[in-house]
Amino acid sequence: MIPLRTGDRVFHHATGEKWIVAFADEPRNRIASVGFPPVITRLSSCQVIERCSDETHEKLVEEYRWTREWPNDDVFNYVRMRVLDIHDPFPEWSMAL
Repeated sequence: MIPLRTGDRVFHHATGEKWIVAFADEPRNRIASVGFPPVITRLSSCQVIERCSDETHEKLVEEYRWTREWPNDDVFNYVRMRVLDIHDPFPEWSMAL
C-alpha cells in the first residue's frame, strides 16, 4: 500500500466530509486535515479517494513551510511541524485518540 502524503484526498466516514491530508501517521493510526481548524483523527476512519500529484504535494508542503506558527494554537502548530517532518513535539497526543 502506498503511504498517504500531504495533498492526498480522503473521505472521512464519521463526518461524511472529503478532506485534504496534511499528514498521515500510519503506525500510530493518525491523520490530520488541511484547513482551519485542523482536525486530527484516526486514519482508519478515512478512505483514500484521490492521490495528489507530486506538484500538488510539493506546493502544499511549501505553503506550510512559509506559514508562521500561530500563537495559542498548539494543534495547528503541531500539524505544521508534522507536515514539515520536524520532530513530534507532543508524542503523547498520538495516544490520546
